[in-house]
Amino acid sequence: MILMEIGMTTYADEYLSNKIPRKYRIDDLKNILTTGEIEVNIKRGMSAPFSEIVKIYPHEAKKLLENNANNRVINQPLIRTIANDILADRWKLNGETIIISKEGELNDGQHRLLAVVLANKPIETLVFFGAERESRTTVDMGKPRSVSNLLSMENVPNPNNAAAISRVYYLYRENKYQDNGYNLAVTKQELRHEYFNYQDKIDNAIKACAYHKFTKIVGVTPMCVSYIVLGNVNIEARDDFFQKLIFGENMKSGNPILKAREHLIDLKSKRMTSQQRMEAIFRYWNMWRRGVTVNRSVSIQNEWPEIAI
Repeated sequence: MILMEIGMTTYADEYLSNKIPRKYRIDDLKNILTTGEIEVNIKRGMSAPFSEIVKIYPHEAKKLLENNANNRVINQPLIRTIANDILADRWKLNGETIIISKEGELNDGQHRLLAVVLANKPIETLVFFGAERESRTTVDMGKPRSVSNLLSMENVPNPNNAAAISRVYYLYRENKYQDNGYNLAVTKQELRHEYFNYQDKIDNAIKACAYHKFTKIVGVTPMCVSYIVLGNVNIEARDDFFQKLIFGENMKSGNPILKAREHLIDLKSKRMTSQQRMEAIFRYWNMWRRGVTVNRSVSIQNEWPEIAI
């Protein structure tokens, strides 16, 4: 489900657009919280810190957020991607805590709580009650796990390449060309699922392309994703195309694949995204499939061309 299709204005949308003030007095907490369990736990945390697994519903998340003074700047793409994980049932109880100070203020967890409100769906999570307010500056001091770290933990070979390929293939399948953050933010769990959903294709692409000198010039990610995409259209032609593209043998002047090699080598020194390099490959593929003679380099138009069969 795409969050933009929810079709209703939520508290989180207003919060994200700064229509609701972020600072509330601690004294107002007893008037804000309506859920007895959380209120009791906050009062209990005033005496001694403790943690407990709690199911937090959207209205409870909303109330906790109202006592969220002086927290970090809100990362809107992060909230929406966490909410997508919640909606897709990828949210897991993993031991990470939402932290509430002994005064009842939210020390850590605003993005997760905003995602609960935006998704309009509860999550089960560990909540730590009774932390010192000053301790919030020591949160998130460790190095976060990357997608490649997650894949490595599951014994995936070539986890760095697998993670990068999964991301760009995901963006291609979603018809998203520009990877500029806001609309294309993807969660680690989405990318993990992307890899395992297309594991055979990704692994085969790495084996076929990743270790050649030409691939290292162009980039492993654009070469491997192009290999997958073109294989989805015509496997036999794809294999022929990539054999010639990688090794550059038995081609005459005017052959689109030969021109592709020359162009991609020339692009080595230029700052270009994987998507732009893939676009070049696809445009040369189209001319090759149509039997066109090429003497000039294709122009990059920053959009995916329709792939010729």
